[in-house]
Amino acid sequence: MAFSFLQQELAIDLGTANTVIFMNDKKVIDEPSIVAIDKLTGKCAAVGTKAKAMQGKENQNIKTIRPLKDGVIADFDASEQMIREFIKMINNNKRSIFSPSLRMVVCIPSGSTEVEKRAVRDAAEHSGGRDVQMIFEPMAAALGIGLDVTAPMGNMIVDIGGGTTEIAVISLGGIVADESIKTAGDVFTNEIQQYMRQQYNIRIGEPTAEQIKIRIGAAISELDEPLEPFVVKGPNLMTVHPVEAPVTYQEIAHCLDKSLVKIESSILTVLEKTPPELYSDIVRKGIFLTGGGALLRGLDVRLTKKINIPFHVAEDPLRGPRHPHRAEESELSLPDAMKSRYGLLSTLTAIVLFILLETLSIVLVVRGGVVQRFKVLGAVRSVESWCWQHTGRIGSYFSLRPENERLAAENLQLRQQLARYATAAAELDSVVQIVEPEYTYLGAKVIRNTVDRQHNYLILDRGRKEGVEPGMGVITSQGVVGIVDAVSNHYAHVISLLGTGQTVSAKLAGSGSFGPMAWTGRNPREALLREIPVHVEAAPGDTVLSSGYSTIYPPDIPLGVIVSSKVSQGASQDITVTLFEDFRSLNSVYIVKNNRREELEELHEQAQ
Repeated sequence: MAFSFLQQELAIDLGTANTVIFMNDKKVIDEPSIVAIDKLTGKCAAVGTKAKAMQGKENQNIKTIRPLKDGVIADFDASEQMIREFIKMINNNKRSIFSPSLRMVVCIPSGSTEVEKRAVRDAAEHSGGRDVQMIFEPMAAALGIGLDVTAPMGNMIVDIGGGTTEIAVISLGGIVADESIKTAGDVFTNEIQQYMRQQYNIRIGEPTAEQIKIRIGAAISELDEPLEPFVVKGPNLMTVHPVEAPVTYQEIAHCLDKSLVKIESSILTVLEKTPPELYSDIVRKGIFLTGGGALLRGLDVRLTKKINIPFHVAEDPLRGPRHPHRAEESELSLPDAMKSRYGLLSTLTAIVLFILLETLSIVLVVRGGVVQRFKVLGAVRSVESWCWQHTGRIGSYFSLRPENERLAAENLQLRQQLARYATAAAELDSVVQIVEPEYTYLGAKVIRNTVDRQHNYLILDRGRKEGVEPGMGVITSQGVVGIVDAVSNHYAHVISLLGTGQTVSAKLAGSGSFGPMAWTGRNPREALLREIPVHVEAAPGDTVLSSGYSTIYPPDIPLGVIVSSKVSQGASQDITVTLFEDFRSLNSVYIVKNNRREELEELHEQAQ
């Protein structure tokens, strides 16, 4: 494909335990679905194998997250960062001036709700996907192991993954009957941990339980090739002394029995819903086991005895089920992502051919006569002058950034001077020499900002070395932003005003009546001002300012305008306010220090 560099096609199995990505018939990513996050910056520190090596060994500044739970996205931000980092790993060795357009096919559980499907689609699109389509995991597993899913014949798949077990009967390119249960690899791991606590009084972590499952995991207590006991080491729950205990595969088979019974019951439920003709096909061909859970020793034997239908374990159950181009090449009425990959090539070829023909026609016209030549030259000069004009505008646009930085510095200097003049005016009649203003300001850039959580926060690029301390206020020229609650040498963590329980003392510009104002929890630009007396007039369009009654924020900072008001509890009214500041586009802020805060707090303590 001559233009393949313009587009990249990825098939992603976004599993609870592992993420596998195929590109151009090759498996390019096979990593654990885990991400390590730096708590200070909110950025990704590691993904995959490197992040898994940190699991259970984190320090206070690092946390490891498994973004998927029970087969669906549990942490949207972490999922987005993980997919983005995996895509970077794919393109790490490729040097190109073009950023390819990403077409993605993502596997999802067959029992996913619309909300869960939307979360997967959004995470993929935010990671750079331009065309994102989804395919159910049982269908992808059947295609991956080479079943002819388009034939008028029944095929049954049992895909035991990390978060869910997917059971489906497939015929004529569609799912006839299916069941998705949340009993799978993670449940097996938890049961092993619980068994070790109850039987041996040993506390083990998830990685150790995973090792036990891999080394001696079994579904029956009598294997043709018995396994050696696995020696488990860990702390005693009572004494915390180190202890060792040899565990046999028979114990693990007994430990996992309840979960395996649930899987057996779900298989029988799907078979009950299967039409008779397809049922006879399944009895003749057998049922296929895929996914990491299929690696439990003796699982196919156990299920065959229980269901009375042959069970076959896929050739590579853990890595083989998801294959992108088998899905794309099948003649299914599946999403657009499964269509021919040569559509883009045909389109680009047509465009190039059109340009060549147009160029040839222009050359022939110019050579054909003097009048035509002058007209073409005039048009070329007009286009040239238009290009120069707009090039100058583009250059002016890119020169705005240093100009904005210069204006921000001047704005900060003017704020400092204004604070000094305000203090001097207030104490003009005093003989005391003015040493410092009541408030000083420090400019800062926002490097991390959240607006879609219950407790939102910001990270600023100023820290202890610049004099930032916990308890300082953060503002802009259009409102209050939040309060600094933690600092490092170079960064500050700010509790946003957009948080449950966060308030600021505010007043009406006209009457001066004041009360607490807090975010409503919905729109990032909507707040509620409470405890304003009923007799005070609050007209829509009136301005709301900071009251200055706290020791954190200066007075008279514009906060927003009144939208509406309603009586609450008879004696007061609640006023809905539209904030001036849009938290979704915060870039530059000011950190406020009240130079007389300690004096005021000391006076307050003496008065008490």
